[in-house]
Amino acid sequence: MGSLFNEPSTDFHLQLNEQLFQIPYELLRKNSKLVQKVIDKEAQGLNNDFQEMNAMLVKNELEQDKVALVKLGEIIKSVDSFEKKLGKRTSEDLQLLNRIKERITFFQNLEDAKTLRDHSKLTQWYQDYTNLLIGDYLIRNSRVKAKELDEARSGEDESEDDKSWNPGVMFLKQQHLEQLLDYDILLAANRISKSLTEEHNLSPLITWIGENQSFLKKNCSILEFEVRLQEYVEYLKNGQFKNAIECFQRFLLQFMETNFADLKLASGLLVFIKSCEKSSPPTSDGFIDPQIIAGDEFAKDGNLVLKSKADVHQHFFHRKAFKSPNTPVSSNVFKLNNLTKNLEFARYTDLLDTKRWVALSELFLKEYYSMYGISHLDPLLMYLSLGISTLKTKECLHEQKFTSSNFHKLNDFIHQGILRNTCPVCSSEFAPIAKDLPYAHHTQSKLFENPIMLPNGNIYDMRKLKTLAATLIRENLYPLKDYEVLDPIDKQVFAETDFVTMYPT
Repeated sequence: MGSLFNEPSTDFHLQLNEQLFQIPYELLRKNSKLVQKVIDKEAQGLNNDFQEMNAMLVKNELEQDKVALVKLGEIIKSVDSFEKKLGKRTSEDLQLLNRIKERITFFQNLEDAKTLRDHSKLTQWYQDYTNLLIGDYLIRNSRVKAKELDEARSGEDESEDDKSWNPGVMFLKQQHLEQLLDYDILLAANRISKSLTEEHNLSPLITWIGENQSFLKKNCSILEFEVRLQEYVEYLKNGQFKNAIECFQRFLLQFMETNFADLKLASGLLVFIKSCEKSSPPTSDGFIDPQIIAGDEFAKDGNLVLKSKADVHQHFFHRKAFKSPNTPVSSNVFKLNNLTKNLEFARYTDLLDTKRWVALSELFLKEYYSMYGISHLDPLLMYLSLGISTLKTKECLHEQKFTSSNFHKLNDFIHQGILRNTCPVCSSEFAPIAKDLPYAHHTQSKLFENPIMLPNGNIYDMRKLKTLAATLIRENLYPLKDYEVLDPIDKQVFAETDFVTMYPT
């Protein structure tokens, strides 16, 4: 237990958990800006109301005085509403300040335990910190209820009871650690992320982008472009060509300078969307009428006629297409196969791939966590990775093939007892985490005392190999003779005289 006091200092833990203080700070700063905007707006409104009321009172007329009295009542109601808004913001500020106070106390307990060399308090602190990491992991990776997704669509705020269903929040409250983690921020990220990957719904993310436009522009984020591009693609997939064109003109054209190649691809998809649909039946004779793409425009303009590709281009993009003097005027239909036989359709199928929803979710989480200074990786997995990497060797994570014999009891005994892999790195729980980690750096190798090599090239500890042979004879699992041993991997029998003594260097 004395080694606990050689753990990193409290300052190190504070630096490692900077996000526990960064998030409340960002929320306080954001809240103060909102309060200032509310004050400015309400002050301007009250000033105008008082001016109107004073103008009525100056006339010294009974009817105007009655109207002024009604105006005074409206001003009182407005002031009451303003007071409630300020009270709500003040309450939020107090909650955030209380979080900071609780977290300072939490790390102060660590410093006190180290100073007093109190083993029990120090152990309890690390247990609480581990529970905090577990709660963080559960909150980030839990599924979102349909009710919560509905609330995201309607824009309603969640109550504390609605948040408490989350297993991570429940766990933290059971451990009395809810003040040490900003779970409301993590839940909001989880809700928007799941609405993308599970519901294919862009509305919550578009709302979030509108609320944080300044941050995204400051960081030169491509999130808004990718979201609008996905919205455009969804319109095309649903056959809503008019909405797709409006989305392109209103939201995508502003990215012409930065994402010109992507916009060209999106424009091509508008024309060739039918040929990119795997399940769509082919058009008769391979022809497609360009007027079909115009959609509901014919409902507004019955005289709209698109006779060529140039007409289609001019209608969609409000500019004339370049036409060579030798280009003949085409008819009102054009052959799709001749126009697209040299195009790389993989470009369009990538735009239609459902994997874009996962990529969009990852991009959102990256920007969201960056805004609050949160680690994009799960802290629990980061700590586990640090521990696993110290155990990982080049023999880990390799599938070992063993030869089976005709003796079934022997196979069960060797595979379950002798060759059973107890390495934590190779376990099914930690193998996915360990596969991308570096190998541990060991300056010294630990080998068994009497290494010998069998004729098949396998190396074992001579004493353990003889012990295994004696056990097989005693349990009547395999008919070995005296001075014979069994290779547990390939089940071959060798005499002790075949041993080759190894001398590690």
